[in-house]
Amino acid sequence: MTIVISKSIVYREIPTGLPIPDQHFQVVSTELDLDDLALEHGDFVTKTLYLSVDPYQRSKMREPSIESYNSAYELNKIMSGGAISQVIQSNNPTFRVGDYVTGGSARWEEYSVIRRAQASQFRNTTDRIHQVGLPLRHWLNVLGGTGLTAYVGFRLFGDIRPGKTIYISGAAGATGYVIAQIAKIKGLRVIGSTGDDAKVLFLMETAGIDAAFNYKKISVDEALSEYAPDGIDFFFDNVGGETLEATINHANTHARFILCGAISGYNQSDEERYGVKNLFKVVSKRLDIKGFLVSEAAPPFIEDFHREVVGWVKSGELVVSDSVVEGIENTPKALVDMLQGKNLGKQLVKVAEEDP
Repeated sequence: MTIVISKSIVYREIPTGLPIPDQHFQVVSTELDLDDLALEHGDFVTKTLYLSVDPYQRSKMREPSIESYNSAYELNKIMSGGAISQVIQSNNPTFRVGDYVTGGSARWEEYSVIRRAQASQFRNTTDRIHQVGLPLRHWLNVLGGTGLTAYVGFRLFGDIRPGKTIYISGAAGATGYVIAQIAKIKGLRVIGSTGDDAKVLFLMETAGIDAAFNYKKISVDEALSEYAPDGIDFFFDNVGGETLEATINHANTHARFILCGAISGYNQSDEERYGVKNLFKVVSKRLDIKGFLVSEAAPPFIEDFHREVVGWVKSGELVVSDSVVEGIENTPKALVDMLQGKNLGKQLVKVAEEDP
């Protein structure tokens, strides 16, 4: 017998505000005999290496009756999300022992038995990882869904002339720090906001954008008056609420907005969320405002994404940043910290070392 103890994170209670790790989640330990799994054809077993922690996961922690673009998490079930894992046993020719596997619906557990019916939810990324030769965790960051969201969001602005001004809210978060650098590479004047002085320093000195400010110390309205006296041409929004309202006031005629998220309201009820009051200016300024889901918008840009982003990372034009905590039992706290803006760049959880 080869016995392992596999810890998992179970979703126990629907939060009404910011989740509380010890209340809304439970760490459960399960004894697993790796020699007695009775794998049928098409089944395989993975060891989780890294978990991705993302804002959308908070939106799934809701009443199942509330409709949205994603399904609600089920109570008393193991949480799920993006992950990169390594195959340790297999009865599936597509996934060999030692291969790297990525997927957006991986369970938050140290070891996973993937049955044939679930196998299509996962991708064997081994060859691509070896070909590119960059650190493994980058595949949940700039080379994965996070980087793709930033890249696709930027491309959705359409034709962009260098020298124009873009403002990015949540600019030091997982998506924000990537699109901030892409915009700079493409020749735009880049302004970013964040809620921490150290992140302002990162955006200015490491990401190399033109202006950054701490919205907790200076309002968006004041900052844009100072840093964008000629107005905003493009806006990539991760925050929503009052930030969106202030940016509408500073937008130039025919400015283009891409709305990626609204993290300012993720822990609030509909009644508590800030209501934007100046929407008529969308009409008077003829603003182009577009929301998007990367799963729908990405296909035309996938090839360009892989070519350009890998090149930028390898050349050093695009700096990769992440906040990594260790131990799967710390995943709930990592999620809550990310929702409070404590991460710089992508929030990850390192679960285990890869096998040689």
